[in-house]
Amino acid sequence: MQILQPFVFASFMIVLDPSSQFNVHLNEFLASNQNGLRDEDGEASDWIELVNASKKSANLSGYWLSDDPEEPLKWAFPEVTIPGKGFLVVWASDKNRTGSELHTNFALKKSGESLIFSDPNGNLIDRIDFPSQEEDRSYGRLPDAGAWQFLDHPTPGAPNVEQDPSPTLTFSPKGGFFESPLEIALSGQ
Repeated sequence: MQILQPFVFASFMIVLDPSSQFNVHLNEFLASNQNGLRDEDGEASDWIELVNASKKSANLSGYWLSDDPEEPLKWAFPEVTIPGKGFLVVWASDKNRTGSELHTNFALKKSGESLIFSDPNGNLIDRIDFPSQEEDRSYGRLPDAGAWQFLDHPTPGAPNVEQDPSPTLTFSPKGGFFESPLEIALSGQ
């Protein structure tokens, strides 16, 4: 009987790898697309990006997107899979298509609203109540699945990256006391 005890103990020590669990989140969106990514109709429709932070692929069939907290089950994903550590871009165009490119049955409001991602049972997975948006500036998480912020350089279907910092200003001539008027030049690097 002594031999069975280690076996029984070991059988209860199964540890689940948290990275293998379903871990898909809203990651970035553009609610005022004027000059950016174009859909298959050649239109600069608004878009939503989801990220799969786990190592395993995630099937989104039956999951939901919405822009209305009163109607969280507004647009259902068809049979579509996001690879592990991958991204999926869905057009928020109000075209309601599930072909080669996915289009929701709603568009995003530049003035701000909610964006909701729910599971097949209607349970909330992720939600952002976003502020007024700026033309061609996305709103995303940095790092991916991190804190929300404006992104000057949208990255649909790719990891969100640190934005270039503001340039360092250089004054010419250098500071000091001057007896007569002079012209000052500013340059940035």
